[in-house]
Amino acid sequence: MPVYAAEQLAAYAIDAPLLTSIASVVVAVVAALAAFASQRAAANASVKNTDTTSRAVIEAEAFERAKTYYTDTIDRQDREIHELEGDVAGLKARVTDLERELAGCRAELDTAKNALRLAFPDEP
Repeated sequence: MPVYAAEQLAAYAIDAPLLTSIASVVVAVVAALAAFASQRAAANASVKNTDTTSRAVIEAEAFERAKTYYTDTIDRQDREIHELEGDVAGLKARVTDLERELAGCRAELDTAKNALRLAFPDEP
């Protein structure tokens, strides 16, 4: 190897402590980028978890509201049905009374017709 080439190589040669320092800086930069990426992934996961949890809570609350509404509706309809059953029973009793009254009126009408036929046999 010529002397000139050796001098050029010596000029480009990096001493060991400098090489170690550069390697340390490169490792620190890679570690910082990895930490940033890890923190960003954790933040995204936290947001997604919060969204999922919020959705689950909202769905549970909606289910409870629907359940309460449904239960209240069923209870109200049961009360209305019992009231209507009472009304129907009263109306049935009233119809029975009116049928008896009608039968009595028909009997009186028949009696009156018979009396008129006896009193006026020539009339139609």
